[in-house]
Amino acid sequence: VALIDWYWSLPSVSEGVVLGPGPNTKSYYSWYKTYDQLSQWGPRIQNGTFKRYNELGVTIQNDLVWPEVGTIGLGLSNTDHAFVRPFLGNALDKARNSNAECDGSSCWNMKWLRKVFRERLG
Repeated sequence: VALIDWYWSLPSVSEGVVLGPGPNTKSYYSWYKTYDQLSQWGPRIQNGTFKRYNELGVTIQNDLVWPEVGTIGLGLSNTDHAFVRPFLGNALDKARNSNAECDGSSCWNMKWLRKVFRERLG
């Protein structure tokens, strides 16, 4: 079953919101509802009323890989995230090459990403 078929089979997906996959979790499938939620995250993180933990997409990560901090990078405090982010960006984003013909093995760009998304979700 294609991933998109699985999403559409979820109860209430046509309304744009479903419960899960984790405890006390809602998943948003409407662009507008997702935008509304995500646009609130920055201010809420800054004022301490929202915290990211180990959720990444629909996957809940364990903390075995990060025993010192107990969370993926998105769950770090603002201060720690601001310190770590440039190192991760430099290490992980060196493969971006806007002008190359990429297949994902040695580089990536928007043209390649669009092709992959069309193949997997189209």
